[in-house]
Amino acid sequence: MKARRVLAIARKEMLLRLRFKWGYFFETISTPMRLAVLFLFIYGGFFSSGASNIGSVNEGNYIVFILLGMALSDILNTGFNLMARSFLWEKFWQTIHGFLISPATKIELICGIGIGGLVDSLPLLVVSMALSFFLMPISTANFLCVVVIILFAYMMILGFSFINAAFVLSNENFSAVFNFAALVMIFMSCFYYPIESLPRFLQPLAQINPVYHANIFIKSLWIFGVFEAKSLVYVFVMSVLSLFFGVYVFDRVLSRMGIQGY
Repeated sequence: MKARRVLAIARKEMLLRLRFKWGYFFETISTPMRLAVLFLFIYGGFFSSGASNIGSVNEGNYIVFILLGMALSDILNTGFNLMARSFLWEKFWQTIHGFLISPATKIELICGIGIGGLVDSLPLLVVSMALSFFLMPISTANFLCVVVIILFAYMMILGFSFINAAFVLSNENFSAVFNFAALVMIFMSCFYYPIESLPRFLQPLAQINPVYHANIFIKSLWIFGVFEAKSLVYVFVMSVLSLFFGVYVFDRVLSRMGIQGY
């Protein structure tokens, strides 16, 4: 993998996203905050009425719990549709075939587009983590562990996103299917509520969701100082597997179905 090609792809993606400054601000900052503000009011009213906790969430940590969940939720939403959106631009401009036969490997494409796409999540991530640190400071070592698990989770989502892109390039009707799959994954990731609030029959589904493990690792370490080693290993393994599996599925889908819809 050549860094020069990755950075060239990343630069192009960043410039495309920064074309419209006001739209960029409202899409990357205000839109993800809507759900977080809603849960802030819900939890605030719940605890002000005299309740003590909901699972591991209590009056002393619910703001940080929501801030961290908001940041990871935004990364999931951004990453999941990132590849499909980028490739659909190329398809619309009728440059997709040249883009795919360029010297860049599939892994370089994923890395370049992924780095470029970080501009969509970075402002909210910085703000939410800065507020979380202000409200509940943690050690430098723990903070670095949180950053590492976020990067692993982002890599994992990019692998899934590459599969999404393959099917959407072949038939854009698949976008509805993958958007629904993303909603299920978000619901089972427990970004804004503890797993105990889910019905018991759904909790095992959340526990096999790798994004949930990234979420629980971050919150356990930041809020309670507990290092969930199993969650870290699970997310790391899934992040590596998803990248290579995503490339495999991408090649298979396009070789069988081709690119349609010009």
